Amino acid sequence: MSSIEATIDLLERLDKNPNNDNFLEALRFLVNLDYNTTVYLTLTQYILNSNHLNYADLLGFFKTLTQVKIQRHLTLNGLLDVLDKLNLRASLKVSYLAGIMMALDSSRNEEIDDIQDMLICEIEDSLLYEVDSLLDNSYIKTLVMILPQIRTNKLKLMDINLLRNFFVKVLIESFKLDNHNDNIHLQSKEIKERPLYTSIPSISRILSRFCTLWSHQNTNNLENLLEGLLQISIQHERLLSSFSFSELDKGGYTFSSSD
Repeated sequence: MSSIEATIDLLERLDKNPNNDNFLEALRFLVNLDYNTTVYLTLTQYILNSNHLNYADLLGFFKTLTQVKIQRHLTLNGLLDVLDKLNLRASLKVSYLAGIMMALDSSRNEEIDDIQDMLICEIEDSLLYEVDSLLDNSYIKTLVMILPQIRTNKLKLMDINLLRNFFVKVLIESFKLDNHNDNIHLQSKEIKERPLYTSIPSISRILSRFCTLWSHQNTNNLENLLEGLLQISIQHERLLSSFSFSELDKGGYTFSSSD
């Protein structure tokens, strides 16, 4: 069976039965393909547009793919160029790029630098133009996980207002959707009306904890968590022009699956 026939067969199986085994088969298939081949591009496009994998799943998929390629000493040259040949919305590109970035260690400094240049552009585009993606829990959690991993000099190039509005929007809308407690609603409104907030790392850390509680459907501590954010914003309010990103240099904060 030719590689094209094998790809068609795999795509048909993924359509009929999109289970983990078939997606693992797709991963094994991609590992040994050249990035410029039609087969690689077709299968990658299909995976990224699949309705059966959310943004976090996609990040994990391409992180694993990159890790396997590194373990087998296969070249990563061309891995980023793939995006120029695919028709994808910015949020999907974020998952693809973030997956690659998370697979690299510090010895690949130049590659990480290139990825983050692309990543901040795609994140900004998704925050500006993708209303639906910003209503997707999986994309919210993906951004919460990767934003603190972006280097300070890169993060400073992003629009501060976009980042601030993202964190505030997520917190407020999530609490309104998940909680009908009047006190929480009022606190949310109070935060929404305050124009200035503390540094991105502090909000990111709290939002990470929030996502963990939310994913476990544990709402007992959400009110305290919101109160914590309110207190931070009250104590550390500052002008937008003086926003500090220095905390990111201290190792950053990452999303954890456990509280």
